[in-house]
Amino acid sequence: MTSKRPSLLLPPLNRGLTGQRIRKALTQPLWALRNARYNWIRTTSHASHIFVLGPPRSGTTLMQQILRAHPRLAGLDEETYFFFRRDYIGLRYPGIEPASLRHMVDSARDAIDLFDRIAEFVIKKNCATRFVEKTPHHALRLAFLQKYFPQAQFIFLVRDPRDGYLSALRNPLGSGPINGIPIPVEM
Repeated sequence: MTSKRPSLLLPPLNRGLTGQRIRKALTQPLWALRNARYNWIRTTSHASHIFVLGPPRSGTTLMQQILRAHPRLAGLDEETYFFFRRDYIGLRYPGIEPASLRHMVDSARDAIDLFDRIAEFVIKKNCATRFVEKTPHHALRLAFLQKYFPQAQFIFLVRDPRDGYLSALRNPLGSGPINGIPIPVEM
């Protein structure tokens, strides 16, 4: 008698082609075609952005806040997940007017060009010289970022995994499973 237990090592099924995305692509084929151009990368950025990367709960938010306290550095207030997006047409960011963002989206050649246009907008708006982007999950796209942003600097934060685990337990937004893995109650 063997009981079937779910494997704790399997990744969550919250990425990829979900039924909702497939339905949208089939019912609105122009949406899928317009978004496809952003994933066909044809440009390389020559901007010297700063990417803050690392595992979740490793201190990336603190590092971003420290960097953005400098008057010549600017960035968005939230994690963008920009290079994991599938819908660039419906892009929205607080602090960027929808009309300005629509113009950037319409005139961009691909995702790299769009990212540079958004960064340039934020830099000009804040009278800064460099853009700071903080999305810890972009660490999974590091080779891509290094290839298409050769002038960028990357700050990869490392934290003791035990401390990161305890931080996740104490995080009020983190109550429940972390990426589909149940959290034990007692330590």
